[in-house]
Amino acid sequence: MARIKKLDPLLGDARGRVGPAVLTKVRGVPVIKIRPSINRKLRKKKNKGKPESDQTLKMGLVSPFIRKISNYTSIGFDKYKTGKAAFPSAVQYTIKYALAGKNPDFVINYPEVVISVGKREPAWSSQILCDDKKVVTVTWEIPETANLREIGNDLSYILLYDETKDKPLLYSNAKTPRSARTFSQPMYKPSFGSTIHAYIFFLAPDGKSRSRSDYVGSVTIPAQDKNPLELPQETLSTP
Repeated sequence: MARIKKLDPLLGDARGRVGPAVLTKVRGVPVIKIRPSINRKLRKKKNKGKPESDQTLKMGLVSPFIRKISNYTSIGFDKYKTGKAAFPSAVQYTIKYALAGKNPDFVINYPEVVISVGKREPAWSSQILCDDKKVVTVTWEIPETANLREIGNDLSYILLYDETKDKPLLYSNAKTPRSARTFSQPMYKPSFGSTIHAYIFFLAPDGKSRSRSDYVGSVTIPAQDKNPLELPQETLSTP
């Protein structure tokens, strides 16, 4: 550590870092300290093999998941907390409420995932079905006590998430009003055999209020039907 007897008038009352030097004051006396060199390779070698912290693993799992569904959470978590953007709010919420398992085996608990928070009328009695033609249908009800004129034109946001492929699928794109009470989406070959989770929330036509999302449920899309002519020869029946 070097002590400055007379401060250079060009520097003035300088503080901070200049290259490897750090200008500061110790008990009112100006001093210059030399920053210790950091051997990053050695530090990385020392940390190698050490288990990652819970928070690091959780962030590494949740952040990519929320990024994939940000078309929804950017609306559903907009202005959720004053001064905080939708993305970190959704990440923080998911880490707190929708993770299962222990270090290092954390997993997304899909039934606990929330993609929207709000006080508008939520979805009631929502269900998800998959028919023989591999068409997924999401249905919901509107309670008799609700004012249909007030909420009937709400825009529905329906997320179909492929857990097996770990990606969101096509959704309603806010073109289906709440009053429709149903939304259908054909499944295509890449999702055959996959487990699909469904979520739904509603946004007021003016965009000023939204409902809390509802976890509708999950279905497994049947695997692709095999043509007997494509089966191995030994599996074909002989006359």
